[in-house]
Amino acid sequence: MPVQTIVDSGVVGVAKPDPRIFDVALPSLGLDPSDVIYVGDSVKYDVRSAEGAGMTPLHFDPFGLCEAMDHSHVAHVEQVLRHV
Repeated sequence: MPVQTIVDSGVVGVAKPDPRIFDVALPSLGLDPSDVIYVGDSVKYDVRSAEGAGMTPLHFDPFGLCEAMDHSHVAHVEQVLRHV
């Protein structure tokens, strides 16, 4: 799949963990936050910002180090498809 959009936090003036970064990205893709699963490896920068934007976060945690139970975890990229 080709890249459809690039959002540079230095250009738009907002960066994660501020969820407003997604206010720029999602409309350019024609996506509603409630329809998006966001995969990231940081609780602070990815999970919390995705939640704040109204997306479903998946924490990529291949070593199982995160003990938090308030969000979903995946250890392998192919596990993401189970959440679609």
